[in-house]
Amino acid sequence: MKIRTVAICNLFLVFILIFFGAHPWYYVLLTLAQLVYVPIVLHMLLEKQGGKHPWIVRLMMVASLSVFVLQLTDETNWDGLLAAIYLLFTVVVGVTGIKRFLQRGFIDLEEFMMEVGMVHLAVGGAWFLAYELNLDVGFSPIITWLTAIHFHYAGFLFPVFIGFIGRIQKSRMYAFFAVTACLAPWIVAIGITFSRLLEVVSVLVYIVGIYGCIYLVIQTPFPKSIQKVVIPTSFIALGVSILFSLLYAVGNLTGFFTVSISFMLLFHGGMNGLLYAGLGVLGWYLHTPAPKEHDWDFPISQIRGWKNKRKLEESTQTVRGLVDNMDIYELASLDSMVRRFYEQTFDYQLTARVYWRRWFLPFAFLYKFVSRFVQQINLPISSNEVEMTGSIVKVDDSEDGRQSVRAWIRKVKNQTAFVALYSFHKTKEETYMNIALPLPFSTMIGILKLNVEDKHLQLSSNGRGNSEAGIYLGLGKNVMKLPLQEHFLVSSVGERYLKATHRMTIFSLPFLTIEYKIKLKDSL
Repeated sequence: MKIRTVAICNLFLVFILIFFGAHPWYYVLLTLAQLVYVPIVLHMLLEKQGGKHPWIVRLMMVASLSVFVLQLTDETNWDGLLAAIYLLFTVVVGVTGIKRFLQRGFIDLEEFMMEVGMVHLAVGGAWFLAYELNLDVGFSPIITWLTAIHFHYAGFLFPVFIGFIGRIQKSRMYAFFAVTACLAPWIVAIGITFSRLLEVVSVLVYIVGIYGCIYLVIQTPFPKSIQKVVIPTSFIALGVSILFSLLYAVGNLTGFFTVSISFMLLFHGGMNGLLYAGLGVLGWYLHTPAPKEHDWDFPISQIRGWKNKRKLEESTQTVRGLVDNMDIYELASLDSMVRRFYEQTFDYQLTARVYWRRWFLPFAFLYKFVSRFVQQINLPISSNEVEMTGSIVKVDDSEDGRQSVRAWIRKVKNQTAFVALYSFHKTKEETYMNIALPLPFSTMIGILKLNVEDKHLQLSSNGRGNSEAGIYLGLGKNVMKLPLQEHFLVSSVGERYLKATHRMTIFSLPFLTIEYKIKLKDSL
């Protein structure tokens, strides 16, 4: 049986509950999401691309029956168990989302949005269990139930819908509106928990995200004419319904007027449950955009962790350069001094100044405790000039899995700062520098594209189009792209000196700059 078949069967169960359910009408709003919207969206995410997920199908069938029995009967001793079965199903969906993320990483924001939605579904399942068990979570039972429905509609459906938009088009503002809308469910939940003023602010943030997405969806070139009507109407309905939330929050803050829960259930809940979610699911089901194809097959270092790193540091098979010949990169106009540095690296002395951005300093301090132990990317906090010493050793290609591998071990005050394993590979007539940094049970991979500008060497992980350039994390069999970028500029200064600048960003925000002074040794 397929997920789509389960969703069709569940639709009949919803009709039965409408007429014979033991609970008030508005409970159908959550049940509709649990039995119909969630399965159909999972069908679009998991099955329409040819995937098979038998465990999810089986759990969905059992979880659907559990929800059906819960809503068909009054309170029983089995309610907790039935809700726990549904929670188990949502947790499996969340784990599937995490697994998808580990296979891809931050390479496509639209896919990340969908995976966040899948994780949010598990949060909704947890709140549903809390409600059915009558757990004291600091809120009234109705607020606990509303939080469960919040994470099904706002937490699950909305990020997935935004992800579908991103599969078709990504304007300049897509990332801002998408991330804002993705964070909004948590911001709203925090606002409701801690402060009525913060609740109003959180709803305003949510409005920015929603209305930004309305703008995006109006600009989206849908492949089917009916989608051009149905999907924008869905988002506009959400834009109208969120205004009721603003009225509710402002009323709670000021006391000038009162918006009742029953009013919110009827208008806000009804509009979201039928127009926003119903039209949205229908519109995307009519044509579900396919994800972009990414088939990274570049060679990855198989060297992991402390043991192999220490073995490299103790190796006596030293070599003089990071490469035998820079001609492998076909950089004919490269400055001869820069070329010599890469081919005769051991002939040079390095000093460095490390500059952490102020906003990142708290994270740098925390990471320092880890880096001292791991002895990888172990950089000083201060910007004082330090000398980097070390060695370059040959690595067994059969052990690493790549070709012509050299390990450059750099130390600061006898503490290892970097152990970087240099190699190269060629894809579609483009030769990349392939650098691996062994980490515990994993490896960080830098795939750098090389260019020459005014004889200066530029190395960048900023890949565009189908370029493989980027920073990745190899974890088991998974290779995920990280939200990191690095850029090197290496140039000669006179006859015996070079300088290099290494800049790093995370989510496009600069956080680290290292300035190197490189000098040919006095004995040469």
